Amino acid sequence: MFKKILLIENEEEIINIYKLGLKRAGFIVEVIKNGIWGLRPEKIKQFDIIIMDMTIPAVDGHSSIKILKINKTTKHIPLIVFFNSAQEDDIKRAISLGADAYLIKIHTTPAKLVKKINKMLNSRKE
Repeated sequence: MFKKILLIENEEEIINIYKLGLKRAGFIVEVIKNGIWGLRPEKIKQFDIIIMDMTIPAVDGHSSIKILKINKTTKHIPLIVFFNSAQEDDIKRAISLGADAYLIKIHTTPAKLVKKINKMLNSRKE
């Protein structure tokens, strides 16, 4: 069974690069460019993992993490924050709010992202 990934990202170049890599790895990928749509529980509950940029239109990333991790419908879905900040404070804050992982875009190839996703999904089975 194919795993479904929600990519919440608004930069076209990033979307194209990572969506292609994820599809080649066998994932079904849906892209949301706006935080408002991306935070609707009835839409999100169908996904196996969420990859989210912190600078999406309409809702800031920290608020988005809180919303996703408080809601009983979405709190169990693994969340990877995918951002370009390597500031320790940003990483700590995202993790403390409930993000399951934090990857720095410029240091993460599509293959590396696929590896991280597979590791997270496999650890949930155990």
